[in-house]
Amino acid sequence: MDGGGEKKEIGVKNAQRAEKWCKLFKSEFVHVMANLSAQSTTSKAAIIGKKIVAGKIKNGFNIRGFCRKGWQGISTKVLAEPILDILIERGYIAKNADGKFYINPLLAKSGE
Repeated sequence: MDGGGEKKEIGVKNAQRAEKWCKLFKSEFVHVMANLSAQSTTSKAAIIGKKIVAGKIKNGFNIRGFCRKGWQGISTKVLAEPILDILIERGYIAKNADGKFYINPLLAKSGE
């Protein structure tokens, strides 16, 4: 509408076409957001990995203590778990049966 007063109806075919475009845009949006989230998690894990190497967290830490540090906005278990999983995959830490995380001894600062 151009504001001139004349209204036109949209045909069924055009409405169906618009619906398909909306579904495509939604699908692309979800894909882009998932990629951004994954990049963000990976970036945060890299920053936390540097903190581990720098000796800023003690050996035998748990998720609660990790979240209390609030690094990179990680303040809940839900936010912490994927980052800790990446750090485990990369060999920075290991999780013991007691639920505590232990720093790779090759990375730990002396005295930790």
